[in-house]
Amino acid sequence: MSSLRTQSFLFVRTVPISPAKTTATPRLPLVLAGAIILFSLLGRIWFLTQQTWLQLAPDEAHYWDWSRHLDWSYYSKGPLVAWLIRASCWLTGQEAEWAIRLPAALCGAFTLTGLAVLTQRIYQRPWWTLALVCVASLLPLLVVGSLLMTIDAPYVCCWTWAMVVAHGLMFPTSASAQSTARSWLGWLLLGVIIGLGILAKYTMALFIPSMALFLFTVPQLHSLAIGKKFMAMLGVVSLCCLPILVWNAQHDWATFHHVGGQAGLNEEFGQASRWYWLGPLEFIGGQLALMLGVGFVFWILATCQALRQTWAVIRFGSTSPTQSTTELHERFLLCYSVPMFLVFLGFSIKTKVQLNWPIAAYLPGLVLTLAWLMRQWQTPRRWQRWSLRIGLAWLLLLGGGLSVLLHRTEWLYPVMQSWQDRWPARRWDPSFRLRGASTLADAVATLRQQLRAQGIEPVLAGTTWNVPGLLGFYLFDHPNVVCMGALGGDRPSQYDYWPPQPNHQPDAFHGRTFIIVGYPTPSLLRAFERMEDSKVIRHEIDGQLVNSWVVTVAHGFRGPR
Repeated sequence: MSSLRTQSFLFVRTVPISPAKTTATPRLPLVLAGAIILFSLLGRIWFLTQQTWLQLAPDEAHYWDWSRHLDWSYYSKGPLVAWLIRASCWLTGQEAEWAIRLPAALCGAFTLTGLAVLTQRIYQRPWWTLALVCVASLLPLLVVGSLLMTIDAPYVCCWTWAMVVAHGLMFPTSASAQSTARSWLGWLLLGVIIGLGILAKYTMALFIPSMALFLFTVPQLHSLAIGKKFMAMLGVVSLCCLPILVWNAQHDWATFHHVGGQAGLNEEFGQASRWYWLGPLEFIGGQLALMLGVGFVFWILATCQALRQTWAVIRFGSTSPTQSTTELHERFLLCYSVPMFLVFLGFSIKTKVQLNWPIAAYLPGLVLTLAWLMRQWQTPRRWQRWSLRIGLAWLLLLGGGLSVLLHRTEWLYPVMQSWQDRWPARRWDPSFRLRGASTLADAVATLRQQLRAQGIEPVLAGTTWNVPGLLGFYLFDHPNVVCMGALGGDRPSQYDYWPPQPNHQPDAFHGRTFIIVGYPTPSLLRAFERMEDSKVIRHEIDGQLVNSWVVTVAHGFRGPR
């Protein structure tokens, strides 16, 4: 039995992946896949330059504010998102929404390309590659990531291409390519991609244990996990992480405290001592909705089948070269998918896991699920065959429909008008956070002009971290806006590290008049001599309230009380 198991692993380097590889590879599906990626990129750029309603989300505006204060790193995230935004605005010569989002569109196209390359490398089925590009192009999860410039856009791109490079190192396509694929250059390139991913989002660091897990489950690859090239890759990753370490060393390791608070490991968010026993169910329910139900079920079924096959090969070995080779490739995908999902499933018992946190698990999962669907497509069981086809049709129709509506959700407002009392827009429209920022800025500009007419130059402020960036971007002169989060009981933010701030340098603002966006808490009331009555700024579409803000003029700042 042991000889059979050893023999099965040797097929990784010498046996074709499938009999289809012996015939000429059809080029048409690959050309079509490339055309879809290119036209989707061009269409997305055209949309971003032509649309007027898709205003910056608070997160995007926050990162844009970072890009005006370039630094080694930032309080809650690495610096890559700010660097990309600043580079895009500089290259385009525009301080505009489309320029800020251009890197997201490019990262989305590169992500689709990477998934296509990985699928073709593993299965050598061009029509499968085309099918994956079509499905991935319609998934709202990836569509949104290609429209909004958040940390997920470069992170997902780096995770995808790190898998492509790692797969080339693990599975050279020929004996002549083996020395090239496993050269120093390949490992150093992998280290750079992983390092850039960490500069975008810290969970990219999980790529390394995922890779080690795969290497240690394949006896023939054990030497790679402890070799000089693997260590050199880790060295490159460490060098890429130096900006994060430098900034944190200068700021009392604030990022580590923040990430620990998000994970429920310390008291920053007041959650460290709490246990969310229903957290795993909430997490799975959220992922089920994120993947449109059917997509999540398909991924679970595909993953379970691949895990069973992997366990069978590891325990009993395989006498079929093709089966053994395919299993190893799919084990590679499993190692980059399942651990990521399980990590956040585990954290869900201690903290609220955001829907997008385990997004990287679905990148290799998409390739694995596509192959599972193609193999099940011709199953002799009629009920199973039709169930799969109906489920896939539902996934494509729902995903495609939602992807279109995410671009133009205002089409639904006349339809939902009669339901506005029961279903206000903030409950059913996920784009409400992208609407109304210019309405808020216009109202603040009016108040600002009124105060200036009285000889008063007001300080612009937000009560939470997600307001200053919006005001700074949509006010015509792009002013610096302060954050009063600490005074109002909000969590720390990057603004606490950009002096002067009223929370930490109150003398710099003594006696000043503020225009404050956000609810005035009792602690804020005590910080001023008097406050005018608050105004509610409403942004409506077809009579439906989409977004609203409380704006208050406060006089005579006297600091925390």
